[in-house]
Amino acid sequence: MVRAFLTRIWISSLLLGVSALASDTSLATYVGRTWQMQDGLPEQTVQAFAQTKDRYLWIGTTGGLLRFDGAHLVLYDRDNTPAFTENNVFNLTVGNDDTLWIATEGGGLIRYKDDVFRSYSAKDGLLNDFVRAVYQDRKGSIWIGTDNGLFRSLKI
Repeated sequence: MVRAFLTRIWISSLLLGVSALASDTSLATYVGRTWQMQDGLPEQTVQAFAQTKDRYLWIGTTGGLLRFDGAHLVLYDRDNTPAFTENNVFNLTVGNDDTLWIATEGGGLIRYKDDVFRSYSAKDGLLNDFVRAVYQDRKGSIWIGTDNGLFRSLKI
């Protein structure tokens, strides 16, 4: 109960706070809106955010990945997206070329590029399917933090 309440406060703070910091307008002029399970969240636990150049806000939850256009939530999970073998999205990173990297807890790494999801797992060379962090450096290498250590891929 407390965790769900804090999640709502944090999401509201993030969505309102970022806009408020960009201008001198007071917070009192903004309208707050809270999204919960009845509004399309698959779970109350939100673990990651990222925004791609097409202006979608991507939201990683314990129940899957959400794409948010400012009004509607679209869910991607193991029931409707074959690249997802687990729903728990732990981290999101937008790469240099606007690729969305999706780190999952137990489902490996998922790449979303050109409207296509592609998964990578231990079978593809990852150290472990529990991916905690993803980073792309200036040279284009992808750094992947897993429960079994750090993995660097020159090309994925």
